[in-house]
Parts: sequence; structure tokens; C-alpha cells
Amino acid sequence: MLPLRPFALRLLPLLIPCVSLLAQTEPQPTTFSRDSDTGAFTISFDGVPGRTYFFLYSEDLLQPWGYLPVIESGAGAPISYGLMFSDPPPPRLFVRLRHTDQPHGGDPYAADFDGDGIPSGWEVAHGLDPFSANDAAGDTDGDGITNFAEHQAGTSPLFRDANELGLEIYTP
Repeated sequence: MLPLRPFALRLLPLLIPCVSLLAQTEPQPTTFSRDSDTGAFTISFDGVPGRTYFFLYSEDLLQPWGYLPVIESGAGAPISYGLMFSDPPPPRLFVRLRHTDQPHGGDPYAADFDGDGIPSGWEVAHGLDPFSANDAAGDTDGDGITNFAEHQAGTSPLFRDANELGLEIYTP
């Protein structure tokens, strides 16, 4: 079996891209346009029935992508969103469209696509990933309160706000 191992190792890099291609769904045709007068960008696409859409952004492709606070359900009709920047606009902004075909049974903001007990709309509004159950146990702002507890208490995981829960944080 030793002679097969070097051959399998040489073949593995060729197979990995094929596996990832098979896992992808068909591309979603998307149009990006810019208004030369206002500088606003418009993202337009046809919403596929049963599909839920999320917008991700990055100012630097080397950093992790974040979610814009928008979730949209496809209904077989055109969908458009505009992006207008305050002054000064970021030097670069990359936007991509992500979708899921997972059913949500109504309001996509109330749906919990990752099953972590936090509605996906709350997650995108507070910088969390609506497809990662791991962020519920995280503590984004480092105040000693998990993101799940912040959601339950109605506080923000983006600011050190433990005192909103009646807790005092101090160094003994």
C-alpha cells in the first residue's frame, strides 16, 4: 500500500476543487449600478421563491465579511437595495449576496437559520453570523455576558453594557 500513498497525495489537490464545485448552488444573477450624481450604489436581482437572501460586506478582502442588516425573502419578483455612504465613504467596499433555501415559515428576521436560539434578524443587526451557532456562546464586546444572554436581556453585544443588566464590573 505504500506505493499508492504518494499517488493519492498527488491526486488530492485535484479532487478538492471538484468537491467544492459540486457543493455550490446555481449562481444568482445580480446587477450592481452606481448613480454618478449621488454616488449611491444599487444592488438588484430577481428573488427566487423560497430563497432567503443576506448581504455581506468587507472593506478589505483580507478581513472577515460582515452582514448588512438586511434579510429578504424571494417571492419571484425583483429585489433592489440601495447603499448610500456618509462622508467620507470608505475607500473600498465589497458586497456579495448569500442565500439559503432553508425554509423559515414566515418572517425571515424572526427565523433562526443556525438554530442557536437567536433570531437571524437580531444577529445581522448586531454583527453576528446568522449561519454560525457558535456565536451565541461568544462575548463580542468582552463584558462577560454571552451574545445569547445579551439577546435575551435586550442589550447589545457590541458595547460593554453589563450595567444594563444590573451588574457592576470592577477590579477587586
